[in-house]
Amino acid sequence: RVLSFTFDNADHKYNLINPQGIYAYLQEGQPIDAEISINNSDWVNMGRYYFASSEAVDEALTATITASDKLLWLDSSTCRVGTSGTWTLSSAVSAVLSDAQAEDIIVSIPSMLASTIVGKQVPADASHREALRLLAQAACCACWIDRDGVLVFKKLDLGTACDAMNRNNMKSLNGISVSERINTVELAVQDPYVQGSTAIVYTASDCAADESVHSVSITNPCAYDGQTVANWLLACYQRRLSYKLQSRGNPLLEIADTVSVQSA
Repeated sequence: RVLSFTFDNADHKYNLINPQGIYAYLQEGQPIDAEISINNSDWVNMGRYYFASSEAVDEALTATITASDKLLWLDSSTCRVGTSGTWTLSSAVSAVLSDAQAEDIIVSIPSMLASTIVGKQVPADASHREALRLLAQAACCACWIDRDGVLVFKKLDLGTACDAMNRNNMKSLNGISVSERINTVELAVQDPYVQGSTAIVYTASDCAADESVHSVSITNPCAYDGQTVANWLLACYQRRLSYKLQSRGNPLLEIADTVSVQSA
């Protein structure tokens, strides 16, 4: 998750070159707590973010600050837990966070998902964030930091809609697009810690008899059940509708919540 906000800098208190200004006190990793006010009375916690960058724009009349959650921190360090073999998703995530010295991050993984077998073959040049992505993909799930700072691993399933995006809260009903049809996924799985090993390619296809092949190639050495992962990826790619909406927002919505979207 990324937080970006712009504020009035007409009084020039946020001059980047002023050693006595606000900017002198900001540093990478400084926490920023975000809340949203409803009717200027009720406040909803939107999570903690960490300062990443800043920019003065419009001839310094405004200033923009960008912050991110802790996952982006894990992009700047290299993961050294890779080896041959297998472990559970729960053990793998614990090992990655321990290697990143980020044991303070609370992890939430449903019990059935926690016991999913994944490979230990995290590439030697992968960042800790990339390692978590590969492990989540190998377990056919998604991962993110929620507003409480918890690292969540979860399978994304369609649930009951808890909000509706419609004419009442959207600026426009535009924003729906359809991506290119992908009918074939080729997943390459290779153990980089076994000398002379070759990649095993798992193919998932939904190509009709009179249809040309539109394929995508993916590499994930941590995929233990390669065919299941390939089938799951194909199902993801075949959900072709994308929504880029501009709405007034609902601060109670969480990542992975289901919403209904009204079209024209």
